[in-house]
Amino acid sequence: MKPILHLLPHLLLLGLLVSCDDDDNVHTRIPSLVLNGFHREFPQALEVGWLQRDSLYQVDYELAGDDNSALLNAEGQIIGTKREISIREIPSQVLSGLERNFSSFDLDEPEQLVIDGETFYQLEVEKILFDKKIVLDTTGKINTNLPYWE
Repeated sequence: MKPILHLLPHLLLLGLLVSCDDDDNVHTRIPSLVLNGFHREFPQALEVGWLQRDSLYQVDYELAGDDNSALLNAEGQIIGTKREISIREIPSQVLSGLERNFSSFDLDEPEQLVIDGETFYQLEVEKILFDKKIVLDTTGKINTNLPYWE
């Protein structure tokens, strides 16, 4: 009897770990229209992870080595995409806008957004004791109407 009692804490911990792992079947909670819409558009996507945001579905995935996200409605239509880019990929007009407003700041984590067919760029501007996340339109103007897409 003593050896079984000795194993009891380990068995309880194992039971807790197995019961808490509800990510194994995450696709079962995503409507098939949404899954099909995503896979039709991005059949080569890897490391796919889903979360629901109100009536929309966000999927985070890797494509060609880059981190990407897409936002889909319940009908499986993609209403927005986000992809990781390098500073070199930011158009010169957008960089000029950044230079006007944030010339002495470090630029970090640039991403290109396409929302309803319109392109935006978001990134973090950093300086000692200052960190701000901004979204810019293609002219380099800060867009305060579009929230930063986390």
